[in-house]
Amino acid sequence: VETYANSRRMEKSLRLQNADLLTEYNLLEADLARPKVKEADFSGKAKHLEYRARAHQPAMLCTLVMTDNVDPKGVARYPVGTMPVMDPQTGETLVDELGR
Repeated sequence: VETYANSRRMEKSLRLQNADLLTEYNLLEADLARPKVKEADFSGKAKHLEYRARAHQPAMLCTLVMTDNVDPKGVARYPVGTMPVMDPQTGETLVDELGR
């Protein structure tokens, strides 16, 4: 049952903390922020408001769709989440303006 629920979560692009999300990204970058910030004070509210005030976020997490898992040599490849995203033109690892 858990495998089924996990695959459904992935199909809907629902993110899971510490599996799909890292704590170094804020709610706005992960597209999980609520439309309004509650009036009551809470831990991290000042930092959250600071992030919301940015003209743009330094990163935006998204779901990547893999349409083919076979490399040019015919070997099937299976991403496991430990490989960086590379620029196809330069071969360099993509890094946001905060160095992540």
